Amino acid sequence: MNIVRDGKTYTLTEEEVAMAHAEFVVSFMEDELISSFSLDEGMAKEVARAAYDRYCEGNGETEYECLEWAYDKYSNSMCKENGLPLVRNQKQLC
Repeated sequence: MNIVRDGKTYTLTEEEVAMAHAEFVVSFMEDELISSFSLDEGMAKEVARAAYDRYCEGNGETEYECLEWAYDKYSNSMCKENGLPLVRNQKQLC
């Protein structure tokens, strides 16, 4: 893949394109987890990576469905660990 920056053409390998895509999607997921799911930055990174890994399995789920899956998995483990109910979108998860 070729990209042009400041009049110069750069050729990216498939690996570089895949890495850029992963970084872009994981960054989106982190931002969404922080803004919509109220996770802190550290936990958002971990949950976003799990969501992206699931998305890469290619089972037909959207990026956002994988994000919700990873958040639910995280929240369920936190509920069990702390003995607290967790609610998202007015739905109790635990």
